[in-house]
Amino acid sequence: MMVSLGATRARVTHAVTWRARGARDAVARTAEIARTTRAEHGTGPVRTAARAAGLARRGGFTLEESFTMGLLDPSRAHEAADLVSKRRAIALQAGLNPYELRALTEDKVVFSRYTEALGLPVPRLLAILPQSGGGWAAGDPRPLPGREKWARYLAVDAPETFVVKPSRGYHGLGVRLVTRRPDGDLEVEGTGTTTAAALADALMRDRQFHVWIVQERLRNHPDLPGEGAALQTLRIITFVDGDGRAEAVNAQFRVTAPGSVVDNFANGATGNVLSIVDLHDGTLGGVIHADERRVMHQSPPGTVPWWPAPGARLPHWDGIVAAVTEAAAHFLPMRAIGWDVAVTTDGPRIVEANIWWDPPSPERGVGALMGRMRPD
Repeated sequence: MMVSLGATRARVTHAVTWRARGARDAVARTAEIARTTRAEHGTGPVRTAARAAGLARRGGFTLEESFTMGLLDPSRAHEAADLVSKRRAIALQAGLNPYELRALTEDKVVFSRYTEALGLPVPRLLAILPQSGGGWAAGDPRPLPGREKWARYLAVDAPETFVVKPSRGYHGLGVRLVTRRPDGDLEVEGTGTTTAAALADALMRDRQFHVWIVQERLRNHPDLPGEGAALQTLRIITFVDGDGRAEAVNAQFRVTAPGSVVDNFANGATGNVLSIVDLHDGTLGGVIHADERRVMHQSPPGTVPWWPAPGARLPHWDGIVAAVTEAAAHFLPMRAIGWDVAVTTDGPRIVEANIWWDPPSPERGVGALMGRMRPD
């Protein structure tokens, strides 16, 4: 009982600290936006606040969104009608995707078990490691309860290279790319060398995530752009219309910057970029990137050496579209899903599905797209 109470207190303390840090960062960011807007556009805090309030009222844009999409620039304010705020996107998704079924996409244990049973092209689920009870490893009928069994699995029974990620994770948080070394230690990409026991301890004691999965590590198709170590994925949105037809309606490919170990864009904070994909043939087009102030811009392909070259195409494009539209039918009554798809030498692999997905802004034309995706 005391252990449980202590653990609960620790989690509450962690949550309070995290929120306090978030509030402090928000105040600092607001001041930074005000200074930058005055310096670049000559608008003081009162006019900036009024403009931001209007964008929030009409389109649901937060101050951060208005700034990063360039909408606080008086000459670009008209572009808001062609873009979509996260608030507006979530409202749309809420009318299309039943919240009660969220575990099918948001819980990676449930998603992996379900998609494997359907025979969909997904990474192999190798193990499930929950903090509160016995774990599981593929092909072994014995449970894996506790730190010692986890450590033995990671050191001996796991493949030579594998991925560990939180079952309820998001934005790449907590993801580890692990390789077993000849000396018995583990190499975690971007972090360094550790032991299986230390990794098991870290997973068991994590305060934010409490269930972990181990998956096979996928490899990027060699023809893909990007120079990071991370698996690069395509975010492709499907919509099922009133007649039951599933269609891919938007796609962006995440291109990793040199040295990056995750492919997440995170509004440009990671240094990675997004390449807009032509839905007809998989051609990689304009590149969305962020400057040092995290203001987003769109540039032609080929502008930076590691970006896609003009005319570059995603391999296996027809197979990618077929995989997500087939999968979409199995996830009804969810009608609008954001799929994360890896492109490997062997074809597409659906890594994750998202009932809530970030709007593909600042890509132009997204406003019209969202207007088509309406509940019947």
